[in-house]
Amino acid sequence: MSVTRRLVFGEIAEDYDRHRPEYPPEVAEELIARARVAAGDRVLEVGAGTGKATALFTARGVPVLAVEPSPRMAAVARRKLGATGLVEIVESDFERFHPGAERFKLVYSAQAWHWVDPRRRSVLARAAMRAGGVLAVFGNYPIWADSPLRAQLAEVYARLAPDMPVGPMHPERVVQRHGGRIRLPMATLLDLALAV
Repeated sequence: MSVTRRLVFGEIAEDYDRHRPEYPPEVAEELIARARVAAGDRVLEVGAGTGKATALFTARGVPVLAVEPSPRMAAVARRKLGATGLVEIVESDFERFHPGAERFKLVYSAQAWHWVDPRRRSVLARAAMRAGGVLAVFGNYPIWADSPLRAQLAEVYARLAPDMPVGPMHPERVVQRHGGRIRLPMATLLDLALAV
């Protein structure tokens, strides 16, 4: 994945934060329960951006170690969440991040997993997790199947991003890629991968 493309949202970090949709609070509640996160357990976020998902966890008293490669995105997250005292933001690519001796019950990535090197991301996540830990990858995906704009937008994506095999214009490919197991009645698809 191009480092330049990975950091492009940092150029408009404030706009990104203002316009990127929030995640349902049930996502954090479900993940905290599945990973058996207890009081004081810190979780690891890969690609924190401006802290949209981070805020879900800190609102529930869960400390977060957030890895974010864009200094501008990290600055917005620090401004929004710094007062909680529950967030440490490390400016780094996940590929270069080292958790030291700390291991996590929960490693999650909201809307950013695709920016991490696909040959290394699962191995790196597993190395950062405790035995029996949970890896969760989730995001907001529009349901375009019934949209009258789908054909027009698909044409634009095909012209401007022809190498994008999975994306917002192709939600059916997301479902196919995950064995058809994603079935949520909302615009947010939640893909939970349990790692043993």
